[in-house]
Amino acid sequence: MTELESAAPAVDQRVIVTLRGPGLDTCETSAVVDSVAHTGTFDIRLRADVDRSRLRVGAAVTVDSVRSDGLWRTQARVVDVGSPSIAREPAGWGGPRVRLSPAGSPRRIDTRRFQRLHVWTPLRWVLVTGFDAKSAAGGYTHDALEAARRDLAGVSRVERAFNLGAGGLAFVANDPVVVEDVIFLQLEDPAIDIQAFAGVVWARHMPPPPGHAGVEFLGLRDADQDRLLDYVLRVRSTRGRTGPGHLTRQVRSA
Repeated sequence: MTELESAAPAVDQRVIVTLRGPGLDTCETSAVVDSVAHTGTFDIRLRADVDRSRLRVGAAVTVDSVRSDGLWRTQARVVDVGSPSIAREPAGWGGPRVRLSPAGSPRRIDTRRFQRLHVWTPLRWVLVTGFDAKSAAGGYTHDALEAARRDLAGVSRVERAFNLGAGGLAFVANDPVVVEDVIFLQLEDPAIDIQAFAGVVWARHMPPPPGHAGVEFLGLRDADQDRLLDYVLRVRSTRGRTGPGHLTRQVRSA
């Protein structure tokens, strides 16, 4: 298997799909890869709320998939539209099953892994002691989670995330952190409301404070990651470019 072939979407992987068609607005959504054939074609399951009129045979499709070395893009075309596989249908993925044929080899479009949204999002966070980012990524105990939640409950100051994606975020840091620190955070926006451990991957301290820091989520549940993906896609599609406070251009992904 070549490097490019290994970068193609994998079975059960969640991907971001952009649908394009003559006379139709561009539609961006998330999907799950159902199967991959040796011929190169692959099937995806879309969300239940996707408009089936967009799914015309021959329509151009862009599929962005996450690999260990970054975000890869595959250009494809719709070759068949059918019903979802009921036997494997998880909640929330009741849309049609679509067969795609690649129109060229996958290419890496970013060294980071998830699309990001430039938007101010409130959060609270607390520094976690007792384990490092590597151990947190591999899982954490119920006691560690409860201890982090108790510590976070005592934090009243609300900071701001300004770059949010399903893989991590950047935020304003009034208290200093350093690379490889682990924090526990809660996104305060009611539309997300997610708690997660995260490892600091970069930090910039400014005199006087605050500084900025970037983190990667550790051990994030698939359901929470899907909610973040949906949130990013929904805000990007509905807000548009309405000013500095709601900038929705794609930036580097984490």
